[in-house]
Amino acid sequence: MRLWCVLENGLAAPPVLRQNLPMRISRVLGVTLLVVGIFDLAAFSQTAPVYVIGATFERPVATCPCFVSEVVPNGPADLAGLKPGDQLISINDGNVGPLEIVEVAKLIRSETPGDVALTIRRNERLRVITVSRENRATVVQKQAVSLARTGEKFLDGIIVPVDTTEDEVRHMQTFEDGRLVARVFPLHYPTDPELYSGAFEVFLLRAPTQVAVGGIEDGPAALAGVHWGDVIIAIDGVSPNGKSVSELATLLSGQGSRTVHLKLDRLGSIRDIEYVLIRTAYLLKQNRKQIVNGSIIPDSLDESYLQCLRSNKRAENNE
Repeated sequence: MRLWCVLENGLAAPPVLRQNLPMRISRVLGVTLLVVGIFDLAAFSQTAPVYVIGATFERPVATCPCFVSEVVPNGPADLAGLKPGDQLISINDGNVGPLEIVEVAKLIRSETPGDVALTIRRNERLRVITVSRENRATVVQKQAVSLARTGEKFLDGIIVPVDTTEDEVRHMQTFEDGRLVARVFPLHYPTDPELYSGAFEVFLLRAPTQVAVGGIEDGPAALAGVHWGDVIIAIDGVSPNGKSVSELATLLSGQGSRTVHLKLDRLGSIRDIEYVLIRTAYLLKQNRKQIVNGSIIPDSLDESYLQCLRSNKRAENNE
């Protein structure tokens, strides 16, 4: 996917993660990274600043404002009242509109403690929220507590399912971008919300030729135990090798609910996993997301942001 997120907590993602977003997975210290796994994936930067607010900022379209996609429970942003869907207008009275999203991140975090004043738009109204930055280690601890409640953990700086191994994380970190040929469900969902799906994307890879699981949202496949990087050997007994993107999409989604059987190779360990397809509209609602003009965004974004996305789409179509 696209690099939509601001790594406010000073985190850096492995190369492959930079191609795979929206996400449910790439949330480290509350900073949504590129969603590439069933959880947001991210690695700690060696030069990360010490004081952060524990919030994730994304910008799917360069001409639209960046917005909060996630906050660390009980973190400084959360306690100050920042919410997913808040659009960021200015930082300490400085307009962030013309700034690159990475520059926005630099203004929010700091190497010293202190407050940062964020002007945000929520429900068509402007308000100023002052957040007291907190030591990153403390924010990490708060995030870890929250993750434990949802069956997740930190492993080498990456948020993963609790049963993920160190070998799997090393595989994520060393994945070569050049292997990616095509993607099925790059938004992690079908674009048609009436289709039933498992809420994950699929990578078509080369050298060697493989079909593997990419980014995963909270959904039936994730709950059944499917992990980012699992190589798909068979879908309902059918080999995925040689199949087109549309053919794989048909195998992994449908007009109604049904059970899908996957045979997976997880770093040499063969696993048989099955899950039931669920209506995509329901999955989006459960994950508090919506798909608008090819972008996946929080369902709490107000109409002004949706209008910006639609205007951008119309401009693209007229080019």
